[in-house]
Amino acid sequence: MAQTITVPAGQTAEVYVSVTISARNTATTSGAYSNVDIVLYADGNFFPIGGWTRTSVVNGSANNSFGTIATNGMIVLGPGNHTIDCRSARTAGTTSVDIGGNGSTDATAGVMNLIVNYR
Repeated sequence: MAQTITVPAGQTAEVYVSVTISARNTATTSGAYSNVDIVLYADGNFFPIGGWTRTSVVNGSANNSFGTIATNGMIVLGPGNHTIDCRSARTAGTTSVDIGGNGSTDATAGVMNLIVNYR
């Protein structure tokens, strides 16, 4: 998920970002798990305040489990074009995992909201 914003010359922007996305283990093995990270970036760099969450999705008895991951952060940006994006990855586990998906067909689709205050 990514969004580009333009901060006008002579101004700064306080950008507040919130993200929610889901993950689904691909295996149905009892106790199988995956660790998932989501991280906010601005222009290719980690957010300096907030914006990083890790969660574990652990299967119950003979089913694949779902987990919801949410994070938020804030950054102040100067004039110019800036890209805010959220990246996700499986960081450990005993099964592969689907992260995010198609909003019209998958229960794991994500959303990213930005509030931009120009100063």
